[in-house]
Amino acid sequence: ADAKPDTIKNRYSFIGLKTVGGQGISMAGFIGFTSTQKRMKWSDNHKYLLRVFASTILHICSRAQSERIVFSMAYFDQLTGLPNRFFLAEALEKKLKKAAETKALVGVALIDLDFFKYVNDSVGHNIGDEVLRSVAERFLNSVDENDVVIRFGGDEFIIIFDGVNDEEEIVDRTRKIMKTLEE
Repeated sequence: ADAKPDTIKNRYSFIGLKTVGGQGISMAGFIGFTSTQKRMKWSDNHKYLLRVFASTILHICSRAQSERIVFSMAYFDQLTGLPNRFFLAEALEKKLKKAAETKALVGVALIDLDFFKYVNDSVGHNIGDEVLRSVAERFLNSVDENDVVIRFGGDEFIIIFDGVNDEEEIVDRTRKIMKTLEE
């Protein structure tokens, strides 16, 4: 703490390396290394090893990001952002396991938007996509926090109701959701 700034500056040696990625990425980041030894010149061998280290870190980070993208593409509908049919089995299994532990029921509703093909055919797929996004948002805003809304495909949605008491509650909650489409 009482050392002079020059003394501190002269005790550290720093090297910075650009980390270059693939696929048109010119620079992915910057990694720097310091030495607490007296000021030193970084040899070509040191620089090579540091570049290998930086490249390895970049590769790990890129791979993790790629895995997140692949997971998202596999388990989520790209149009609505909702979980998709592949997510359904996993979500249902978790809900059923939780229900068995808590002695609650799980409700499942399949909602098919009647005449949706007519929307696409008459006003076009772009408008149809907007309608699907709007429906997804309405469904999400009308379910409980622990319920799951899934776009099963095309114009079909599945809703998994968590912690249901009886069949009548499933019907009531489904009707409440369907009412949002009338607004």
